[in-house]
Amino acid sequence: MRTPNPELYERLAKPRPRAEAEAATAAFLEDVRRLREQYGIAELQLGVGVYAATDDPGKVSMCMSIMALGDPGDVAQRLLVEMFRQHRLLLVEYHEKRAAELRAELDRTAEEEP
Repeated sequence: MRTPNPELYERLAKPRPRAEAEAATAAFLEDVRRLREQYGIAELQLGVGVYAATDDPGKVSMCMSIMALGDPGDVAQRLLVEMFRQHRLLLVEYHEKRAAELRAELDRTAEEEP
């Protein structure tokens, strides 16, 4: 998975406590609601995800919210929901794989130290 700014992504992708992840998601969506009205955006489909820590250090979960504002009969809203269900699964899988790679790298480094 490529991102335009890998350093920023790595910083933002660090798992947070679940309550903090949920609060960040809710605050962000509220800001988006205000911006939608401020800029006169009629149709809005948005999905956000914040990684949340679990009791298992090798696993993460994702607090994911979908915002679909505008015409309630819009097919784009229904497609967005399904797309983000799949997207969430892929992102969690990617994050867990990346975390395992980093742990293995740390283990190798520790073994090489005198």
